[in-house]
Order: sequence, then C-alpha cells, then structure tokens
Amino acid sequence: MKTAKICNCGKGQAIALPKEFRFDDSEVFIKKTGNIVQLIPRNECWESLFGSLEKFSEDFFKERVQPESGKRENR
Repeated sequence: MKTAKICNCGKGQAIALPKEFRFDDSEVFIKKTGNIVQLIPRNECWESLFGSLEKFSEDFFKERVQPESGKRENR
C-alpha cells in the first residue's frame, strides 16, 4: 500500500498524492465513512456506481417489502 504526506496548512490539511494517484481535475468530492476518507473525481462521480451495477444479482431486491404510500395533503 502506498502512502502520502499530510501537510498542515493553516487550519486545514493538504495531502501530497503520489503521481499515480493524481487527478486531472482541480476539484474532487470528499466523503468520510468511519475512518476512511474517499476522494472522488468531480467529473466522474457516477462512474463508480455505474461500474458496480453488474455486481448486483438478478434477484437483488426482488422480494422487497414496500410499505403502503401514505396520503398526502394537497396545497
């Protein structure tokens, strides 16, 4: 596993990524799940979803229990 240097910059931090992990964009989306931080290219934010759809089986959510829709008040 590769490592990256963390630089303290004022009240924030910056991470110096190795060349093979650099992005072509000037901005990324950032997401934290537990202690894992993900950087997602802004121009490819849906690619990870579309690339993972094939991993779902044909019967995924086939037996989904959908609650009845409640009545809504019209305005």
